[in-house]
Amino acid sequence: MKKELEALLEKYSAMLTKLEQEKVDNRPIEGRVEVLSKGRTGYSYVYVRKDPITGKAVRKYASQDKRPIISALAQQAYQEKVCKLLKTRIPQIRSLVAHFEEDELERLYTDLHPGRQVLIQPIVPTQNQKLQEWKNKPYEGLAFRSQEAYFQTNQGEFVRSKSEKILADRFFALGIPYKYECPLITRNRTTIYPDFTFYDYHNDQELYWEHFGMMGDPAYARKAYQKLEEYAQRGIFLGYGLIATFEMSDKPLNLKYINQTIMHYLASLQEHGAQ
Repeated sequence: MKKELEALLEKYSAMLTKLEQEKVDNRPIEGRVEVLSKGRTGYSYVYVRKDPITGKAVRKYASQDKRPIISALAQQAYQEKVCKLLKTRIPQIRSLVAHFEEDELERLYTDLHPGRQVLIQPIVPTQNQKLQEWKNKPYEGLAFRSQEAYFQTNQGEFVRSKSEKILADRFFALGIPYKYECPLITRNRTTIYPDFTFYDYHNDQELYWEHFGMMGDPAYARKAYQKLEEYAQRGIFLGYGLIATFEMSDKPLNLKYINQTIMHYLASLQEHGAQ
């Protein structure tokens, strides 16, 4: 949330700077606009301005040739309100950013003496509690056919390919918890079995990794495309909740690329980093 607040602060500040510069560049128009009732040809307007001699307000029906001035006046009044609101909000957001901490509610519990923690059920579960709950939740993956080749990972489960074992062992070595072929029910009630599922305890959401290892096979590639479509139908897209790696007979698994991908998407999920 702090990043979102910082982005909002930057957006509002840039907006105010632009509007203030427009005030400098454009001479302000005197007067204001009143909107009359809407007729068959649209709205009618009254142009109200102060008489320079008497100081009294002069109201005059705005004819069509005055519409550019009326429009500019309305825009000017609107932008003044925007500036006023931005000048109020920017200091509020800046103060909130300065004092806000992502884990401040969680720390109210974690900063307690361990003897007091055991007496309390935290209102906001800690990241470690959420991670452990996710890890301990049982699931039933796809069954292996008797004639199917399989490989045992360093974590102890069996996977269907040597490349999946390489990936699984890398996750395990880096301390990134994962589940293999944990079922994911889609919006239309069909079930996808992602190769690997991770839990982003920072944002309380799951991430998925698919490895497509035979992209040189047209039938396999077609099924891979269909699987990506199934993810998209659930609102999960490549780079946004879904990580995908690909392999062909003449383009085997690139360990350097795999490591870069892990570090880019999953480095923050290393279990020793959980609090």
